[in-house]
Amino acid sequence: MISNVQLPRSVSQVMFSVGVLIFFILPLISPSPYYVNLGIDVLFVFLFALSFNLLFGYTGLLSFGQAAFFGLGAYMIPLLLRGEAFVPTIESFLLVIVIAVVAAALLGAVIGFLSIRRGGIYFAMLTLAFSMMIYEGAFRWRSLTSGDDGLITPTPTVELGVASLSLGDHLVYYYFTLVLVAAATFFVWRVTKSPFGEMLVLIRENEERTEFIGVNVTLYKWASFTLSAALAGLAGAIAATHLLVISPGTLHWTRSAEPVLITLIGGPTYFLGPLVGTIVFVALEQSLTAVTDHWELFAGLVLIIIVLFTPDGVLGLWHERVEPRVTDTIERIWEDP
Repeated sequence: MISNVQLPRSVSQVMFSVGVLIFFILPLISPSPYYVNLGIDVLFVFLFALSFNLLFGYTGLLSFGQAAFFGLGAYMIPLLLRGEAFVPTIESFLLVIVIAVVAAALLGAVIGFLSIRRGGIYFAMLTLAFSMMIYEGAFRWRSLTSGDDGLITPTPTVELGVASLSLGDHLVYYYFTLVLVAAATFFVWRVTKSPFGEMLVLIRENEERTEFIGVNVTLYKWASFTLSAALAGLAGAIAATHLLVISPGTLHWTRSAEPVLITLIGGPTYFLGPLVGTIVFVALEQSLTAVTDHWELFAGLVLIIIVLFTPDGVLGLWHERVEPRVTDTIERIWEDP
């Protein structure tokens, strides 16, 4: 049964607080560039999955086109910092990120306007088709994107007035990414708790009844799609410096499957489902790639098991079966030490 999305409480809330603390002190626990860079991977992949979950978990829209917005956000970073072809050079990295987010939102508004009136599988296929068209355009437009050679992302510097932060330092890049992702996550959480977010849940639960009471369902779905595109663009912009080389593969439709898989693993009906799914996904990838080149096969098996036995994902399993037992155990220990 699909329930309203809520942040964890009780034992879950404690675990969430511990998890946030770990993210903030990770470079102090393990200053190795490997683990810090792994933390950066988790952060921007989580934001990418969060953008998808706003559509799927809240609005009930299955999109296979998130890679188009992620890739556009990523491409805007080297294009604007280096000034490729007819694109002017912009020195302010923060301004470049803003432009990347706006560009992704505008692309999302256009694609959403053309796709949103179709529902179900037709909407999913339309988003996939647009994503493939944009990928092909990036691949063929060599004068702008350098084709399959890709664009090298220069190391940006963030000017804060009183200080300059070079993102070439992996610790600076980590905390810069953490601040942006935390701010974006808080913003999305506030959106989901607003009347707008509640209306999205109503649309997901019963679109026909919501439209019957006078709600402009198409407008709400279009707004959700545009906001989701902006978030995916932000994730791509953050990832650009980390990826170093931005190629058409960043736009490929297979990248759109990544947030789908992550969200299903974590639990699409939970706000933090994408975060849990990202941690599980990255952990699987890192552990399995060390022993086999076919780690996707095992990741697929994990997804099959989750869909068959825990349709609400890892968080659904935790809240329904594990957390009550943990809570009962803690209460018994507390009452009878």
